[in-house]
Amino acid sequence: MSVTINLSQIFVRYPSAADTAGALEKMLASRAKGEQETPQHVIVETGTPWLAIVAWGNNAAPETAEYLSRALEAQAMWFGLAGRVLACRLRKYQHGKRIDEWTSPPELFGAPEPFALPAYVDVEAMLISKLIDDGLPAAYLYLRADELGMSPRTGDSAADAIALLAASWKESGLEQKAFVHRRPRRGAGLVRTLFDRFDEAKQVVADDLHLRGTWDEARGKSLLALLQSMMNRRQIPEAWKYVYILPASEIAQPLGALFAREKAGMGLSYELAVE
Repeated sequence: MSVTINLSQIFVRYPSAADTAGALEKMLASRAKGEQETPQHVIVETGTPWLAIVAWGNNAAPETAEYLSRALEAQAMWFGLAGRVLACRLRKYQHGKRIDEWTSPPELFGAPEPFALPAYVDVEAMLISKLIDDGLPAAYLYLRADELGMSPRTGDSAADAIALLAASWKESGLEQKAFVHRRPRRGAGLVRTLFDRFDEAKQVVADDLHLRGTWDEARGKSLLALLQSMMNRRQIPEAWKYVYILPASEIAQPLGALFAREKAGMGLSYELAVE
């Protein structure tokens, strides 16, 4: 079963994975209260000036990026992508100071409610484009922790990844394990195809969609077109059905009615369901 693109990652522009792991261990050890609460991370050399840092659970914290930027006197970037709510946030740090932040849609990040239905955009594609423009390694973007594995290479292959794992028997509560990682095999700029729901028997893939704001018909129509463009780049088996599923809300009813009226005229090939 596939899962949605809901994750956050950190990238640090620094030459030493070992030094980065050491700095991160100090931070985590000072915060850990027990084995179950000890965060676990993997630091990966990407073949570029950037190190990729992923957290188990795929929820690396922006405070970690800020700390590493300060401790290593380096540039760091953190982003969070929430596919279910069509939202993302990008933060850039230099020597521990936040120098830039970008959010989309901005209404979802601190604007008082009520606000109109946001002008949603394809944040999955827009964010990855921004990150690639900043020089981050495309193959490591939107990479989930459970995809990182050990390479079958042996012999003289040098370790290029370090895992920080919970170790209750150690004073710091953590231990480092170096290994050779399996490099991702993905084309540059590709947005992941990950689904919330997958039903092989019914030949259906589905994504949950959580919208906010008050109803606006013009923006609702733009949203329907956006959902079609996002579906067009999804990789689904031929003859399968693609469904966006909305929880019942004040937005779901008028959006569903608009979908029913406009589906044929707009050439919408997905289904919209409310539960």
